[in-house]
Amino acid sequence: ESKGYLDVLNAVNSLVNDHQMNIKCVFAGKFMSAVDDTLFGNVVEAEKSFFSFLDTHKLHSYITYLPGLEGDEKARFFLNSHVFLLPSYYLNEGQPVSVLEAMAYGVVPVVTKYRLIPIMVTEQTGFFVNPKSFEDIEKVILYLMNNPKKYAALSKNNIIRYRENFTRQKYVQNL
Repeated sequence: ESKGYLDVLNAVNSLVNDHQMNIKCVFAGKFMSAVDDTLFGNVVEAEKSFFSFLDTHKLHSYITYLPGLEGDEKARFFLNSHVFLLPSYYLNEGQPVSVLEAMAYGVVPVVTKYRLIPIMVTEQTGFFVNPKSFEDIEKVILYLMNNPKKYAALSKNNIIRYRENFTRQKYVQNL
């Protein structure tokens, strides 16, 4: 919950049902509980609620859930993605590698200014949203959809920033 998936879910709902946007969103990762989660005490309840939300709002053709992505499958998803959403406020968040993976493929991150995330993402590579604000996520997605040149510049900047700062060799060198 504190990784922000409910915020993403609500943003997708609004984009699809209020703005009639034809978007695809992939949720990847297992449901887990964390000490800072407030709504769900167990994983089973969280997962049931997620799929119930999809049913209630008729989002099954817009949202795909995968319990995890690895290897070639992960690479394929990044190659076909435009935006990476991680509006985290997770208590034990550090420097999420998934953000760097997205950047390496030119996928534009939409993240919170939380923990070490701002070390990776800048205003030249992505967007910062407030925690627990699906409205912020919605605004950024609408902006990017209506500004393809801005999206293309951010995408290119991500690849450059990743190569200059976060390849395995550069990362070890900086350590």
